Amino acid sequence: MAILNVNPTRMELSNLKRKLATARKGHKLLKDKRDELMRQFLDLVRENKTLRREVEAGIEEANRHMAVARSVMQDEVLSTLADPAWFFPSEEWEFDEWLLNREAFGYFDGDMLAGYAAMASWRTRGDRGYARKLGEPEENTYDFHDVLVLPRYRGRGMHTRFLNLFEEMARSMGGRAIYATVDPGNSASWHNFEKAGYALVCTRPAYDGRMRRYYKRTLDEQSGRP
Repeated sequence: MAILNVNPTRMELSNLKRKLATARKGHKLLKDKRDELMRQFLDLVRENKTLRREVEAGIEEANRHMAVARSVMQDEVLSTLADPAWFFPSEEWEFDEWLLNREAFGYFDGDMLAGYAAMASWRTRGDRGYARKLGEPEENTYDFHDVLVLPRYRGRGMHTRFLNLFEEMARSMGGRAIYATVDPGNSASWHNFEKAGYALVCTRPAYDGRMRRYYKRTLDEQSGRP
């Protein structure tokens, strides 16, 4: 505590009393302001919790719709492909894993799931990761896979939207590269990848022995599109 050097006079005593009264008023004002800010902060915390619960519930509901719609739309899409072997569907448990990890993304037209795709990180892919299969460094890499679009929604750039979305997401998370595989016969698909800056790494057997073109999008400053 600071020690004041004051004159022992009535006038000095009166001055000190006025200063003390002012200091107490200022202290009360600051305390009231602190209490009000704390009240507002707690209100925001409660509002944030409520909004988080609503968002979580919405995501869970959307995931349920995606899981059901995926099984329905997959048959429709495969029946319209020039060669159904172009698309190698992931296992149901794997799709559920993407939903749980929030790595699957859908394009909805109202309540209709018009298309979906997934981008999984090297952490969740493990031995299934494309970088590991190619013998390349896998840390901070992502795999783009399982893109599927209903026939009546093709030609609207949905595939390109997914490519742009995933590149933006991977960059924001410090991603180094995105990998993808495409059937050699599916030229429309691999042309989309090449337009988006993906480079062909190799063509080799994958999955159940089917030949696949492996593509890689390097995410360094030099390769970024303007």
